[in-house]
Amino acid sequence: MNKVARRISLCLTALSIGAVTVFAAPAAAPKGPSELSADTVTYDMKNDIMIAKGNVVMLTTDGKATGDYAEYHNKTKSGKITGNVVADKGDIHMECNEFYVDNQNHFTAVGNVKAKQKDKSYVGPKAEFFQDQQYVRMEQGGTVTGKDSSITADFMEGWTEQEHFIGRGNCHIVSAPKNFEGGGDNAEYWGKEEGKTVLTGNAWAMQDDNMMRGKVITALLNQQPVE
Repeated sequence: MNKVARRISLCLTALSIGAVTVFAAPAAAPKGPSELSADTVTYDMKNDIMIAKGNVVMLTTDGKATGDYAEYHNKTKSGKITGNVVADKGDIHMECNEFYVDNQNHFTAVGNVKAKQKDKSYVGPKAEFFQDQQYVRMEQGGTVTGKDSSITADFMEGWTEQEHFIGRGNCHIVSAPKNFEGGGDNAEYWGKEEGKTVLTGNAWAMQDDNMMRGKVITALLNQQPVE
């Protein structure tokens, strides 16, 4: 039997018991993703867990994820997809090695993360997104790139709606349109406040042929020059 013939589609609104491996009689059909398909799907009805292997496609009300392997735990509303993951959730698109969902608002991408949200992108080893707070955290460091600038640090966090980002440890900021580059122990950026950037701790900045050093350096990257 070829792979296409073995492919199983598990539609949770009309579950076909014969399409999965059953471990115990269920009280009700699973209530997880709206659709889960793969080469093989196993449903542990006693523990209310779905396991999918090979060419996995998981659809939810606000997204889609594909990968090599997936688990979904209906009791905790948590799940994961691993292996060549490509996921879309809300307005975020990402590629990573592993993708974890804890609830409707919190999910984590791990391993070679490349994510994009509107005009911003996130690159690093791990990224957590809290959709209800419009908050992103990259505790293992990474780079956040916006329309006109990028910030790299050992630890990154930010509030995307406010365009407010904080970096800690080996911070580096670049704004090519302004020919600006700077760094320091810490960096804070407010995109909606004239691109205000504050560098602290061994701070340095360079624009054109001008070099600056100090404990604190503040730059307004979006401020228009006076004519």
